[in-house]
Parts: sequence; C-alpha cells; structure tokens
Amino acid sequence: MSDQYLAEYQLDRSSPMPKDEDFLFYADTEKMPQDLALYISKNSSWTGFKSIELSNRVYLIGRKKLNADDFLTIAYLKTDDSELSMSVNSYLNEAFEPILWAVIVTFILSIFMIVYMTLKFIRPLRDLKEWTSQLNENNKIINIPNFKFEELNELANTLAVSLNENLRLIEKDKFFLRAASHELRTPISVSSVNVELMNMYLEVQHVSPKITVPLLRIENAVKDMQQLSETLLWLDHDGGSSIETTEFDLKSTINSIVSDSRYLLTNKNVDIAINCADANITCNFPSFKIVLGNIVRNAMQYTNNGRIEINLDERVALIKNVDINETPINVDNSDYGYGLGLILVEKICNKGSWKYSTSNIVGGREVQILFK
Repeated sequence: MSDQYLAEYQLDRSSPMPKDEDFLFYADTEKMPQDLALYISKNSSWTGFKSIELSNRVYLIGRKKLNADDFLTIAYLKTDDSELSMSVNSYLNEAFEPILWAVIVTFILSIFMIVYMTLKFIRPLRDLKEWTSQLNENNKIINIPNFKFEELNELANTLAVSLNENLRLIEKDKFFLRAASHELRTPISVSSVNVELMNMYLEVQHVSPKITVPLLRIENAVKDMQQLSETLLWLDHDGGSSIETTEFDLKSTINSIVSDSRYLLTNKNVDIAINCADANITCNFPSFKIVLGNIVRNAMQYTNNGRIEINLDERVALIKNVDINETPINVDNSDYGYGLGLILVEKICNKGSWKYSTSNIVGGREVQILFK
C-alpha cells in the first residue's frame, strides 16, 4: 500500500493518503497525535522501522522518503483487539501449536528412553555388585552369573580368576604354616625333654662348666624353635573366629621377653634401655608376646657393640637398635631385619590390625608398632 502511494505521489503530489483500519499514514507532523509528532520531530531524518512506547501505547512506526524534504510516516498502534493483532496471534498459534506438541512428545519420549536405558544398564551393575559382595576368601568361585553385557561378563571372569588364584595362594600359605608347625612340634618336644634330663643329670654329677655351655646353646636353640612353632600355630588360627583378648601388665611382660632373649647378648657389649609405662594393655597375649619377642630378638641378634632402646606403652611400641662397631653390620643386606621372624611379625600385625613400620637408621634399625 505504501509503495502504491509512493508511485502515485511521484505523479501527483496532491494524491490523497491511503486509508486502512489498522495503519495510519502521515506526510505532515501536524496531523499526527501530539506525542507521536513530538517523537518524530526530535529526529525527523531517520528512515526504517521502529517499535516505540508513547503514553503507555505501543507504536510500530515505518518511515520512507517522499522527496528530499518530505517523509511518509506509517504508524500502527498495537492493541490486542485490532484485526492485525488478532490475525498475527491466530497465525502464530496455528504455526506454533504443532511445534509445541512435537516438542512435548519428544521430551516425554526422551524421558522414557533415558529411564529405560538407565534401568537397563544399572540393573546388571547392581547384580554385579551384589555378586561381588557375596565373594569371600573361603569359597572358590565356580559359577559366574550372566550379567547381559559382554564387558561386565569379562570383568566378572577376570575377578573370579584373580580371587581363585588368591585363594590358592592363601590355602598354600595355610598348608605351609600348618605343616611346618606340626612337623616342628615333635622334634622340639623331644629336644626339650632331653635338655631337661641332661640338666638334671649335670646337676647331680657336678660336671665341668665347659660341658654345660654346649647344653645351654642347645636349650636356647630349642627355645627359638618353640617360639617359631607358636608363631606358626597362631597364624594358622582360624581368621573367621574371634581372637581372644586379655588384660596384662606391660612392664612384667617386656621384662620377661628381654630376660628370655638375653642369651643372644653373650660376649657382646650391648646396653639395653627399657622405658615402659606402668600400665596394662588389652589384646591377644600370644600375638603380643610373639611380635615383641621377635623384634627384641632381632635387635639383639644384629647388635654387637651398641645400644638397644625399648619404649612401650598401651598405644605404641618403639624399638631401636644402634651398633657402633668399627665394622658395623651392613643394614642394606637383605637378611638384616627381614628374617622369617620379622616376616611373621608383619603377618601377625596385619591379622591383628596393628600398624607395623620399620626403617633403617645410622648403624641399625627402628621398628614401630601402633596398637590403637
């Protein structure tokens, strides 16, 4: 309509303005509403389209040049009841309603697909978790469930192979402990009885002390074997049953352990410093005595000229040995501090939930055990 008027205006400048129910056409600002005329007069040279709000009314304004000085202003007052507004709203509703329904349906289908896929993946994972929670070191895995996904089945097979191999090693370890302890028990008992008989005989006969020295060595060796046998038997204790705990005095126990092992310091220049709290501890007595006994014996065995410090209370044991020999023991040697005794100590600590740590220091070794 505006283009038609422009063509007519070029031919006859007195052409009447177009008329429309929704659009108003102006060539002069004097004929415009006051607020619209005031807005146009502020910037009378612009062309194009704008949407403005004047006196709480919204206008859609378009301006085109008629000539160098005159402009055609087209104004549309936006109202909800105008024919154009209703036409536009009707068009938008008709155009967007199918799109809206498509979006809603797509959203609902997406939700169902997400829920379905989640349940499909989570259920096998839950089954795998429940299956693994039932596994233990006492039962060999024979039947493996089907978890529907190849990756989960491969994971379950790998887990089963690993656990079965660990079970085999555990059974092998238990068999060794059981067999070793039983095989040692008889010769130890025979040796112990014979040593006692020899001691009784020597007391009656009043023989030379030179003969008693080898017998004392045999007796000490029998004690070592007895302690090792007790350690093996304790480790063979059924891990599934509860371990008996008792309350006992720390000071008398550590003094007894040191006294029983002093023969290892024969012909050595070693000082022993015992700093023990006057307190009681509640734990498994055999395991406590075996652990402390092995560590103390190891310190005495590898100290020829030096000092052994024993610090003990109900929470922690700290045992340190330092050798100041001119030719000190090579602490980097694989045998130092890593004999069968200390290997068994580490196993006992793991079984009793004690924290065992050891470290090399200048001239010796420091061992710490946390009981709580």
